[in-house]
Amino acid sequence: MKPKLIIMTGNIASGKTTWIRNFMQDKSCTELAPRESYMVVSLDAIRFMFGAGENVWDITLEPIVESIGLNIMMALMAKNRNIIVDETNMKLGERAHWLDVTNWHNRIGYDYHTISAIMPYVNRHESLNRRMDGQKLAWGKDREKWDEIWSRKDDIYVEPKHSEGFNEIWRLQNIT
Repeated sequence: MKPKLIIMTGNIASGKTTWIRNFMQDKSCTELAPRESYMVVSLDAIRFMFGAGENVWDITLEPIVESIGLNIMMALMAKNRNIIVDETNMKLGERAHWLDVTNWHNRIGYDYHTISAIMPYVNRHESLNRRMDGQKLAWGKDREKWDEIWSRKDDIYVEPKHSEGFNEIWRLQNIT
């Protein structure tokens, strides 16, 4: 079975991480490979690491965060691990980093099957309510800042397409 790369796509607080947790815990569905064979690459986890347990978002650190994420993915690919990328990936350029690395690995003999997993649309109000109830955040509970981020992400959204290099596109269900 080909190793898989699942690239999550969805705005902040749309349920990406919750979907991943549910997916990893569901032992009944094994057609995608055993759940324990999947590894998650999360840029938020790297940001938490930088902040000693608090999400630190600093524009000057983002190139480092992205580089670390890509290097983790390459190390996992060298071991033929199934990978899930937990990040918003709202536009082609954000997804292209992950797909470019995968295409390079495929050219040198790996054979990754790429999947775009698109979260259902969550409106601004619901998304912000989820964010305010959620984790330790880079800007704490600053609703205005998160509203700005949600709007910026919503404005740049481009739906993933097969032409980007995806073998499959999944449209996921709402998380309850």
